[in-house]
Amino acid sequence: MRHIIRCLKLQRVSVVSERLEHLLELRPAMRESSDLALARAVAPPDEASAMALPFLKPGGTFLAQLGTREEADHYLNQENVPGFVIVRAVRVPPCVGRPGRQVLVLKRSYPPGEE
Repeated sequence: MRHIIRCLKLQRVSVVSERLEHLLELRPAMRESSDLALARAVAPPDEASAMALPFLKPGGTFLAQLGTREEADHYLNQENVPGFVIVRAVRVPPCVGRPGRQVLVLKRSYPPGEE
């Protein structure tokens, strides 16, 4: 991650090496501080989104890697993932990942009256 940040000359990007379960306890300022969160096969999207939710600003984006198109369709056909609006699934190009992989794009919901 740090290598990619340097190669892309990204600004205001940092890597925190810590278990997610302990992160808010150690760094409470991280609550609702991120515009983007991603998960690469750490848990099913509904579980991974619940872990990412406290870190994202309202309107923030969560990207969850999925296995197959069928798995993406399963989530796209759901009414919602708690705390998020399902935006779409994006196919991962074969040069980046295994053929057939999908990324589910979710937007964190705004609290009522704050859109």
